[in-house]
Amino acid sequence: MTIYNKSLHGYYIYAYIRKSNGTPYYIGKGKGNRCIKAHVVTVPKDRSKIIIMEQNLTDLGACALERRLIRWYGRKDNGTGILRNQTDGGDGTSGRKLSDAELEKLRNRRHTIQSRQKIRESNTGKLHTVETRAKLSVIAKNRTADHFKGGFKGRNHTQETKDRLHKLTSSKQWYNNGTTETMAYISPGPDWSRGRLQGIMMWWNNGQLVKRSISQPGPEWVVGRLRGTRGTTGMRCYNNGIDNKLFLNDPGQDWELGKIPVSRDN
Repeated sequence: MTIYNKSLHGYYIYAYIRKSNGTPYYIGKGKGNRCIKAHVVTVPKDRSKIIIMEQNLTDLGACALERRLIRWYGRKDNGTGILRNQTDGGDGTSGRKLSDAELEKLRNRRHTIQSRQKIRESNTGKLHTVETRAKLSVIAKNRTADHFKGGFKGRNHTQETKDRLHKLTSSKQWYNNGTTETMAYISPGPDWSRGRLQGIMMWWNNGQLVKRSISQPGPEWVVGRLRGTRGTTGMRCYNNGIDNKLFLNDPGQDWELGKIPVSRDN
């Protein structure tokens, strides 16, 4: 171990030392003048309190040694030791404990319209691999009736959650075209009017797609969902520029994969 100096070689491991008892309060990995730059903890003004524990290391070796030393001395934030490090080291965020302010920021984070459009475009047309579908199938088959029972039984949303849900859905309105209904930010088409239908909604299918309606949508439609699907699982959303519908297979040239982009600003 040596005191910090400018002639360091390769990657190194450094420690910040307490004035009171000489114990380390922070351990890090660096290169060049990393150990004297701004940190999440206070950098000692007295350079003699910056100790170079090992130097001339490879990147991989420095990461491994940093993790080992942080584990040896332990962290204050998780009650395992004396260091002020907020992660387990090794160029990662493993073991980091988020502050209440950071957690609240993550809870309230919302994607912008542009961000949601990019996510939609990047996911459009993607399919699970055969291995992933097999794993999902095993999980679904092993579910029991108890898995679906009492999910929210005896639980109530907090007022904060209720206000947030109300804010998210308050700009949406119910629309119906006489046979079916949906919630949307704007009218789905000229045949749709604002408001909900009066009556009991039922599932109907024509062998290719499913929809909910009070009455039979047409002569080729029968009551019930499609066989071989779990609800609408296995179906994909297509649009023809006016409507969004779920199909098992490609419905034809007038339809394209994905929903119609809708902006809240319209």
